[in-house]
Amino acid sequence: MTMKQSAGILLYRLTTPPAKAPGPYYPAHTGGTPAPHHSAPTGGTAAPHNPAPTPRPPIPEVFLVHPGGPFWKNKDAGAWTIPKGEFTADEPPLDAAIREFREETGIHLTGHFIPLTPIRQKGGKRVYAWAIAGDLDPADLVSNTFELQWPPGSGRMKTFPEVDRGAWYPPDAARAIINPAQIAFLDELAALLATE
Repeated sequence: MTMKQSAGILLYRLTTPPAKAPGPYYPAHTGGTPAPHHSAPTGGTAAPHNPAPTPRPPIPEVFLVHPGGPFWKNKDAGAWTIPKGEFTADEPPLDAAIREFREETGIHLTGHFIPLTPIRQKGGKRVYAWAIAGDLDPADLVSNTFELQWPPGSGRMKTFPEVDRGAWYPPDAARAIINPAQIAFLDELAALLATE
């Protein structure tokens, strides 16, 4: 029996949060106590000194998708995933990952793909993944579709999207909703970004 395998893309971006604005600084006489008033050259009271805002380091976000179809409709935690799909031995894994990303989002990726360590999900499926920096608007997501007899035994075929939505998540939020086995991809990406 041939074990199923998938390939996918972990798309990430770095966002810059607003700089942290410190509180006003008042020159003090002693011990850091604010001086009530100081004479100003114009005869008014001295304005407090406001230091420049402190820049904050960029925060990584990852793009995840939610599977479409009735089985996943009411599932959230543990259901989200990197865009991925199955492939056969005659297709290079990276080619399959790029193809699957395009089929599930409508976006064709190019650039520098960083190989991540493959993982094995609970059902035994081996998942290959590559990380790449990029950006997209989840509102522009266009997924391919599949047909399924629904409700079961009804004889009626319905069409469902492979992916019904996508969104950007910071690391902690992503860990709470992604397929648990794929948390390893998030951890590896975090380690890679920490060395840059």
